[in-house]
Amino acid sequence: MALHVVLQNDEELVASSKGATIFYDGDCGLCHYSISWVVKRDKKNKFHYKNINELQKKITYRNQALDSVILYEEGKYYIKGNALIQILRGVGKTKLAFCLSLCPRAFRDFIYYLISKGRKIFFRSPQLCSINYNEK
Repeated sequence: MALHVVLQNDEELVASSKGATIFYDGDCGLCHYSISWVVKRDKKNKFHYKNINELQKKITYRNQALDSVILYEEGKYYIKGNALIQILRGVGKTKLAFCLSLCPRAFRDFIYYLISKGRKIFFRSPQLCSINYNEK
């Protein structure tokens, strides 16, 4: 279950060698609000943020284009529910992260899939980003 990243060079994918990078769908209202939530709680400036739609090449997983949240941390890639768990740990929500980690991965990814299918229907796309994530 390897994440296959199809890019011209690693610099495009990894925003910084320090900390971790969260890749998100910038056209998705739910993703935008979720990233805003993380930014407010990221007191140690652990995370860097990059809109996945701005990448020149697509990221694929099992030969399918990936439009999920992706976390790159310490040379590893996390997607979907696993990315969420790692992000929650990174902002100090360890109890919530632990509770989610108790759920089987297949179940977590299924719930993630259901939410992701309706995210653009139920959550309006942001008109203008109010936070400059890369300066945080």
